[in-house]
Amino acid sequence: MAETSLDPISYPAAATAPTPKTSKKKQALITWQPTINNELNGDERGWERRTGSNPAPFAAAFRPENITFSDGIMRLLLNNNGCPVRCDGRQYVAGEYRSTEEPYGYGYYEARLKAPKITGAMSASFFTYTGEYGKKNHHEIDFEIFGRDTKVVWLNYFVEGRGTENQQHQQSINLWFDASEDFHNYGFKWTETELAWYVDGRMVQRVTEDPNTPEREIPFAPSKIMVNLWPGNNSPKMIGSLGQYVGQSGAAEYDWIRYSTLADAAAATSGQPASTIVAPLSATVAPPAVEMVEVELPPPLSEGELAALRIAAAALGTPEPATTITTHKLVTLGLASTNFYGFNRGTVKKNNGTYVFSAAGGQNPGFGIFVNNLVLQGQKKLTFKLAGEIKGKGNLVVQLYGNDQFKPLAIRENLVPDGEISVNLGANVERVKKIQFILRDNNGNCELRISDLRFE
Repeated sequence: MAETSLDPISYPAAATAPTPKTSKKKQALITWQPTINNELNGDERGWERRTGSNPAPFAAAFRPENITFSDGIMRLLLNNNGCPVRCDGRQYVAGEYRSTEEPYGYGYYEARLKAPKITGAMSASFFTYTGEYGKKNHHEIDFEIFGRDTKVVWLNYFVEGRGTENQQHQQSINLWFDASEDFHNYGFKWTETELAWYVDGRMVQRVTEDPNTPEREIPFAPSKIMVNLWPGNNSPKMIGSLGQYVGQSGAAEYDWIRYSTLADAAAATSGQPASTIVAPLSATVAPPAVEMVEVELPPPLSEGELAALRIAAAALGTPEPATTITTHKLVTLGLASTNFYGFNRGTVKKNNGTYVFSAAGGQNPGFGIFVNNLVLQGQKKLTFKLAGEIKGKGNLVVQLYGNDQFKPLAIRENLVPDGEISVNLGANVERVKKIQFILRDNNGNCELRISDLRFE
C-alpha cells in the first residue's frame, strides 16, 4: 500500500498566504528544457482533438470544434451548439485534447491553465490515462478543478483499476488563489516509487510506494497526456461533488503542456547528456536521421558466361539463370536516429547503437523504438541481432506498427537470443512508425542486447 509521507498542505486565507511569484519559469516545476514542449499554438503534431463521448456521469460529447487556438492559448469550450444532433444524443458538447501516443511514463508533467467558474462541471483538468476505467489495465494520475469552487484543486490516481470504487486516493488541496482569475502551473513528478504534485512549483502532496506490500500503489503503465472539461449528469452523486449543472457555457484555457523524462531532468541539473531518451516523437523532437546505404551486387554476367550456364542448366533440367540483377537498398538505424522508451518496469539504454533491455519482475515488460514514419523503398524485412538471456519461460515478441497503434503491421514471437533474426513485413507495408519488443510473462526477467537493426 502507498504511504502518504507528507500531510496535504492547506494554505490559510489570503492575508497569510505565500506571496505569488511573477516569473512563469520560477513558478514552474519544470524549469529546464523539457523533452516535450507543446506551446498550444496550433501545431498539433503528436496531439489530437477528440471526437467521442464517455458514459455517465459525463453529460457532454467531445467534438474537435469545441477546441480553439488563438494568441498562443488553447480553449476547451463547453456549450450546447448543435446538440443533441451532433452530440451523440447529449444536451451539451465540450472539448478534450490528448496525445496521440501513450509512451509517456515516469517523468515530470506540467500544464499552465486557467479554469472557469461553472457549477456542476469539471471545469479544468490535466492528467495521464491509459486502459479501461476500473479494469486491470487502468492507470491514471489527475489534477482536477471543480467549477463550483475554484479555490480548491483535487488530486487523484488509479493503479490497475484500484481507486475507482470509493475514490480512496482522492485528495483536495486548498489553494492560495482563485484558479479562475489567472493562469497557474499544475504539475507532478512520477517515478517508480513516488508521486508528488506541485502547484506553481510548490509541492502540495506526496505519496510513496511501500515495498513491503504485495500490490503496487504507484501507477506504472505508460499513458496518454490529456486535458478536458465536462458537465456532470446531475445524478445525486454528481450534484454532491460538482454541484448542479444548469447549462452554463464557458471555456478552460491552457497556455502550454510540458513533459520531461527523468533522464532529461537529471541531465539538465548535471550538465551531462541523457544516456536514455524516453520520449515519443513530437514537434520538439528532431526526426531520426536515417542512413541510406547502397548495396552493390556483382556485375552482370557476360554473354559467353550466360551461354555456358544455359547449356549446363538445360543438361540438368533446371530453369535458365536470370539475365538481370536488381540492386537493392539497405536502411540502417543510425546511432542517433531514434527515440525510445521502456514500459511495465522494463528499462532500456542505448550504447553505441546497441539497445540494452532489462527487466526484473514486471508484468509484460518491454520497450519501443520510434522511427518517425520511416518510408520503405523496397525493403521487405526487419533484421537485427539478439543476444543475452531470458530468465524463465517468457515469450519475447517483436511487433512493428504504422499509424494504427492497435494493429501491428508485422509480428514475430518466441524470439531466441542466439544470433540474427528477421521479421518479414509483407508486400504492402510502405511505412513503419514504431518497433516494439515485449516479454510476455507475468514476472518478466531478462537481460538482452538488440543491435544492428536494419530494414532490408
